[in-house]
Amino acid sequence: MGDVAAGDGDDDQLEQRAELETLKLLDEKAVKLQKDGKYMDALTCMERGLVMRQHFFGSDSEVGTHARGRKEESKSLLCC
Repeated sequence: MGDVAAGDGDDDQLEQRAELETLKLLDEKAVKLQKDGKYMDALTCMERGLVMRQHFFGSDSEVGTHARGRKEESKSLLCC
């Protein structure tokens, strides 16, 4: 029985690592898109990352708050 519980924990850790890697890739893609002047596409990546961060860390977490701020800054640059 202990092996099943240990296996479940390993699966959870793998899933968490995969989610964090996906966040990293989304952030890198957003930066590249911004540098290429593709701001709407970059904003889409940032929004996906925000949703993932809220799910992963919680919507009231410091990580989620920081991500929302970055997204709002980017949106304001598009409007002006």
